[in-house]
Amino acid sequence: LGELDVDVRVFCDMRMMEADQLKRTAIPVHGILPGWLGQFDEESLFHPKVIFLEDASGRMVLGAGSANLSVSGWGRNQEVFIFREVSNNDQYQQIKRFFAPLAKAAGLDIQEVLGTRRRFGGDDQDWRFVHSFEKKSFLHELLGHAEVDRLTVWSPYFSRDLALLLSKISCLAERNLKYVIVPDRVAQKHVRTEWTESIGALIRDGVLGFHDRPSQPSDSIAMTHAKLWLAHGNQSRLAVGSWNFTEP
Repeated sequence: LGELDVDVRVFCDMRMMEADQLKRTAIPVHGILPGWLGQFDEESLFHPKVIFLEDASGRMVLGAGSANLSVSGWGRNQEVFIFREVSNNDQYQQIKRFFAPLAKAAGLDIQEVLGTRRRFGGDDQDWRFVHSFEKKSFLHELLGHAEVDRLTVWSPYFSRDLALLLSKISCLAERNLKYVIVPDRVAQKHVRTEWTESIGALIRDGVLGFHDRPSQPSDSIAMTHAKLWLAHGNQSRLAVGSWNFTEP
């Protein structure tokens, strides 16, 4: 990539790499600690999986999903990733608000990271890039429309007290939601949460249902790492990204 004169740089959680790994690559790797970013604590992870591409003519494509930059993410797990063309200034500003704090934490000029905006091509208008630097949270964006009444989620990881998290989401939505969960099961049996009587009550009342994936996984798939959120209402909205069904 360096020989092709492609400007490539990587932002990652500094704790995910050995100290010498930050030095032994020709591609700049910028270690980030969320505590540097102002609104996160020491327990926070730098967890997004985002790819931003721009060609010499200024055409931009944004990718987001569940796949880490790893062999498992791109070779062993079942993941969900989506790429959309940046087609208007609102989308570009959402991207800029994501990368600006990272550039600042890494001691970079945001113009060095994103360059100078010239024009927008394409006609892919009906998407938003939602992230933790926006004023509205992910759940506000997902649930704050079209009188959502049901939430379907694929996730491998869940809060230990899942019933409590469900009640908080319903309070946020200001209505009683029904929940459909498609988990990745450990050894094809166990869901990564603790069983409680509250979960049992939600299942008996028809508020919560756990479902198997609609097709059998290939033997070559190590785990289903995908995170998919589908909010059902008068209209439906699908979120593809890095959010597990956990409070963090």
